[in-house]
Amino acid sequence: MLNYNEDLIYSTKIASILHDTGALQGKDGHAFRSYEFAKKYFEDNNINLKNQEQVLEAIKIHSDGFDTDNVIALCLILADKLDDKIVSKYK
Repeated sequence: MLNYNEDLIYSTKIASILHDTGALQGKDGHAFRSYEFAKKYFEDNNINLKNQEQVLEAIKIHSDGFDTDNVIALCLILADKLDDKIVSKYK
């Protein structure tokens, strides 16, 4: 067990939901568009997560590779890799 606290797990779930919203306009540059969307969404809805800056950073860098210590970003990267494998299997 990795023993991450519930706040970090919750934040990772939120990041997972929002991290590819920018892909609606294409994959190129989608991570930054997703970051901008999430940041505006949080602001417009007065949402303040305990790990909000880490969530936003993770969304912004999740397409940059594994060279990060942001655990949320690493989860997003792994989820995208798994998603690619599953989607390609059923195409």
